[in-house]
Amino acid sequence: MEASSETTRIESASLMALLDYLPVAVYRVTLDGKLLLANHPMLELLRTRHADEESPMGQYLLDLPIVDEQTLSEVVTMTGEVCEVEHAWPVTDGQSRRLRHSARLVTAPTAAPLYIEGIIEDVTEHWQTITALRSSEERYRSLVEHSPIGIVLIDDAARIIYVNEETRNILGYSQAEIIGHPFTEFLHPEVASLLYERYVRHQRGENLPTRYETILARKDGQIRHVVLEASVYRESTGDIRTIVQVVDISERIEAERALRDRAHELELRNAELNAFADSVAHDLRSPLATIIGFAELLKEQWQTLESDDIQRSFNAMLSVARKMNSIIDALLLFARAREAPVITRPIAMAPLIKSVLQRLQSLIQAQHATIHVPEHWPMAIGYAPWVEEVWANYISNAIRYGGRPPVVELGAEIVPPGDLIRFWVRDNGDGIPKEKQSRLFEAFVVGSGSAPASGGSGLGLAIVKRIVERLNGTVSVESSGKPGEGSTFSFTLPAATIAHRETLRADHLTGET
Repeated sequence: MEASSETTRIESASLMALLDYLPVAVYRVTLDGKLLLANHPMLELLRTRHADEESPMGQYLLDLPIVDEQTLSEVVTMTGEVCEVEHAWPVTDGQSRRLRHSARLVTAPTAAPLYIEGIIEDVTEHWQTITALRSSEERYRSLVEHSPIGIVLIDDAARIIYVNEETRNILGYSQAEIIGHPFTEFLHPEVASLLYERYVRHQRGENLPTRYETILARKDGQIRHVVLEASVYRESTGDIRTIVQVVDISERIEAERALRDRAHELELRNAELNAFADSVAHDLRSPLATIIGFAELLKEQWQTLESDDIQRSFNAMLSVARKMNSIIDALLLFARAREAPVITRPIAMAPLIKSVLQRLQSLIQAQHATIHVPEHWPMAIGYAPWVEEVWANYISNAIRYGGRPPVVELGAEIVPPGDLIRFWVRDNGDGIPKEKQSRLFEAFVVGSGSAPASGGSGLGLAIVKRIVERLNGTVSVESSGKPGEGSTFSFTLPAATIAHRETLRADHLTGET
């Protein structure tokens, strides 16, 4: 018997020695948690919490972790299965260790519970590494997600597997509407096939440019100009991925376009200014020389001149001065029509035409002109003082440079689909050669036929064009260039809606114009 006991003792000692060399803590506790067995790592673990005790064996209830609001012993007793849980283990220095705890219930042959035994592994370093990696991944993901540059990840089947917030903003689609779709769906049709071909060749490892300036189609139909920077890499699994950086340069492109337009406008203005200076020098110098000539004549010979000669001299000076004033007025109107603020309103065309014909009455009578005016006019939107100048220019040109005697026809028609009205003036003159028609509406260019041939400033039709374009319309001329077939000068204005007509009716009732 003593030999058997000694053998058992030796075997137990050998087993404990083996357990002491294990890298994990091993324990056995009663069902109420009193420690029955602990290897060396387990005792060291207990001393991190109970540093002042030398031998906790049989003295302490083991602080078992809580699982779903139950102690570990309650769980293993209830289920009879191995329970594994990871938990914090406070130590005496105020820190804590991270433990992975596995325990099971040991029962007698009669199935009666005997004790609980378990294994505890200190996974603090592993947990800290995982936590640091997770924190690093979260920081990286946050940086990528909130980057001011769009970032897209594409798999080896050309499907998008990730887009960040900026990419979604550029495209106007939600995450669910993008992920899993081929990247070519979000390219403009004009460039989709080309960029897909480049993608395939990049995947094969060909040395191609990685930077492209192209266009994307937003969900709302807008076109966005972007720069794409693509690179290919291989993941640890062997899968090939393409990462694309997307920079929206639409505002830059628009600014460059505006800058080019502004530069072009400045070029036109400089050319116009030069022509303006030439016109002023030519058109004002000639009548000014006439005035100076008559003034010198009167100064030197007024005592010897007959009263009729003096009167004729004054009349000539007055006529030339009026012409100069007319030229100056035209120049001022031409300048104002570019940027002067105007408020457009519905225009009752019949009274406006009546006012124009009254202004031109002396010219009409002198040329024995016949003017045909329609009874009814469609209502347009514009600025009445300027539109009156357009009519005055067209009609006076038709009278001066039309047939003999002049027959002038006015008219209007609605342009399909109905948002514009075309107004026109038709004469019975010799027409205008085709080669001269394209420049008729340029500033300081004089023409022939229905355009001033001489004695004009060359500004009339240029003023018409500038006025009409400021009022969101266009000008045109139609002429075969054959004698007797005449010319038709026209301009368009936006058509008035029912609401506009009501506004005009209310203005008449209140006395406003």
